[in-house]
Amino acid sequence: MYISKELAERLEGVQVDGTVIELPAYRNKLNKVSGRVYVIITGIINMADYEAIEALQAIRTTPEELVQNARSQITHKMDLVAGFEEDEEEDIEKEETVSAASVVPEEIVEEIEETDAKKPESVLIENKKFSINNLVTNKRGTVICAFSSSAGGVGKTFLTTNLACIGALNDINTVIVDMDFGGGNIDIATGLVRPDKREIIADKKAKAPKNWVTVTSWREHSRNLKNSIIRHHSGLHVIPLYPYAGEEMATPEIEEFINTLAEIFGLVVVDLGYNAFSDAARMVLALSDTVFIVAQQDDKSIGKITQFLYQQDGYSDNMKLVINRVNPMGFYKPREVAGKCGFKQYDTVPNDERGVSAAVKRHKMTAQLNGSASGEALWKIASKHLPFDIELSETDTKEKKSFSLFKLFKRRDS
Repeated sequence: MYISKELAERLEGVQVDGTVIELPAYRNKLNKVSGRVYVIITGIINMADYEAIEALQAIRTTPEELVQNARSQITHKMDLVAGFEEDEEEDIEKEETVSAASVVPEEIVEEIEETDAKKPESVLIENKKFSINNLVTNKRGTVICAFSSSAGGVGKTFLTTNLACIGALNDINTVIVDMDFGGGNIDIATGLVRPDKREIIADKKAKAPKNWVTVTSWREHSRNLKNSIIRHHSGLHVIPLYPYAGEEMATPEIEEFINTLAEIFGLVVVDLGYNAFSDAARMVLALSDTVFIVAQQDDKSIGKITQFLYQQDGYSDNMKLVINRVNPMGFYKPREVAGKCGFKQYDTVPNDERGVSAAVKRHKMTAQLNGSASGEALWKIASKHLPFDIELSETDTKEKKSFSLFKLFKRRDS
């Protein structure tokens, strides 16, 4: 059985004649099972997942339907054992009922007695107990990730931190996780710490416990995970990689970590490294509902993206191309980059060094800065690709007014 911890704790006893897989949480197991397969969908799945389900002829179900199926199996077994055949040689009155204990094995009698007493039925899945009563569909949070199409400097962390910030600013329970094992720095990018003193919180409005969670220490805080995470002044929860000097985490550890966060948060944003072919990256990509590929206007970006798509067996609907730091004088126009990479749709973020620098000086993220051209682009990307209601109209109006006033005062000073 491949189901999340939260779903497992809310079921207490169902036996099914096949394999149960929860999607999209365990989509990487979908092509590794055989026989009868039950699929419980608790989040957004892509077309490839849908086609895999169809190919397996899997039974799409809900926890409630799965329980009903188990109950039907028990009833069917009882009917087979009992037979309900009358013994013509004995004088039995029509009003008498057949004793369940005389025709049904002991373990099935226990099931009948529990049902009569209105207790939860007890059947096993992988020797774990699941509750049949009080079932609810598991509400798994949305998981998104981003990786850059070159060795660095493209703007991957810029995109992830700002999308996560926008989620938090819209009252979405959001966490960002640094899994750039080649050089993670979201603690710096979010303005939480100074580059030269990463062990000290520089954001005076942030909420930071004394011993805060890092990517590799999350198990130490599992009993109170959410309250042990640094909270940015925007409301965004941040799990940095620093301090960490080891190799990449094992894929089962990453899988459990991300799924645990998806049970706590509505939006989980993962900042990957530039190596999308590592085992760690492949696991995160498999768990993600949306994958942002960050590119620039050069051959290096195009080559890396083409290689990635080849390794992933082509383009899928959950992949989104973002061309960052767009320069009107760039070697390729954005539509040319998208066309060469095989994307019909793409998003752009303009080159806005002035706005980004202003955000850093004010200890804010670009998405928080009024009047930033790149900030406006990021808000539009969030409203387009995140499955939440992202308010844009009022923000755009305020930003335009603030930006015009900024330029007016600038002229007077000069």
